[in-house]
Amino acid sequence: MANMTISEAHQEAENHWRQELKRAKQCFEERQRDIDLTFQAAALLSGAGFEVPPFSTWAPWNGFTLLVQRQDLKRLHDVLGRLKLSGKSVADCKKRTICISLNAVNYPPITIEYITKLARSAKCKIVTQRQKAYTYKTLVCEA
Repeated sequence: MANMTISEAHQEAENHWRQELKRAKQCFEERQRDIDLTFQAAALLSGAGFEVPPFSTWAPWNGFTLLVQRQDLKRLHDVLGRLKLSGKSVADCKKRTICISLNAVNYPPITIEYITKLARSAKCKIVTQRQKAYTYKTLVCEA
């Protein structure tokens, strides 16, 4: 860079600026797609009788999480299409309940969660983790 002419430096700066502009445009298009999918899914869900979280003027509008009962999963599948497991976490370790998170494949910004009791024979176990300052519970699953 020290041996560049002014015109070479100007050209490099312009190329860098164009790349940044291209990345920003891609991010904007992805966000716009997520917002469109969020509102489409919200309309479908409310039409099917699900209570959709309220939208506000300051919200990001690019997705939401819907907490449902396990027996509602079939109806959700009928409305949104395929649901893919995205995570599991401990909801209440004393009651041995876990939170299952699912993503709608056709509506990626939408997360569906339900709470279920962990069976004694399950492949996952609630494990106590101890640090110097605190103790916490995590869910550990067999591969």
